[in-house]
Amino acid sequence: MAKKRPVPKRAPKPAKLAKAAKAAKPAGKQGANGPAGPSAVVVFTLRDTGASPLRFHSEHQDLSRAKGIALALANSPDVADAFVLHNVEVVRRAGMG
Repeated sequence: MAKKRPVPKRAPKPAKLAKAAKAAKPAGKQGANGPAGPSAVVVFTLRDTGASPLRFHSEHQDLSRAKGIALALANSPDVADAFVLHNVEVVRRAGMG
């Protein structure tokens, strides 16, 4: 019968060093002090038989999406007019989201 050869034990692996923290990615177009709110607002009025129609708005981050929403609203039979306002600041009273 053949003799068994002793298997040398492996040395323990050294502990891995912690990965270095990744550098912060550039903020892109807006930067640190850029606007946090919407870049485009769609304003539309509903068709109303009363004295004055109500005016509503929807906020969007993307101008092309806002234009698409305005076009869809303008084609609706319930909407009288639709406008896209670009680079606007929406002002709300305190406590309103």
